[in-house]
Amino acid sequence: CPTHANCHIQCGWEGQQADTACASRDIIWPVNGTGTIQCEGKQACDNVNFPHPPANEDYILDCDYQQECYQADIYCPDNARCDINCDATWACQGATIDCSDSIDCNISCIGAGSCLDTNIIWSDNGQNTLTCHQPPFYDHDG
Repeated sequence: CPTHANCHIQCGWEGQQADTACASRDIIWPVNGTGTIQCEGKQACDNVNFPHPPANEDYILDCDYQQECYQADIYCPDNARCDINCDATWACQGATIDCSDSIDCNISCIGAGSCLDTNIIWSDNGQNTLTCHQPPFYDHDG
């Protein structure tokens, strides 16, 4: 991304999955500008460092494909609401979600293993919510 301009990265496109489109990419986000990323597909943003969202603006991130945000570094905005939805199998497994400066941080883990081994850094000053509804894993061997 350019150092002094806004940058939007598309990993897949609306309605078209692009599995592993941006997986393990080393993205250098703008120093003076806003970075955004949109992920569409299984493992599309696997092991990606997400940009820091603008301070004072509410932020919503939907990780709704299998392993879409697996081992990603996800940041919530300073002084704003943050909603992270991990709504697929292993969607946010092994991710780090940093809510340390958000005023409201809401994390939803819906899906088998969706937040397995996820590290969440909570704010001491805000209202934090973690919702987990994970169907059981089934032993297919018997």
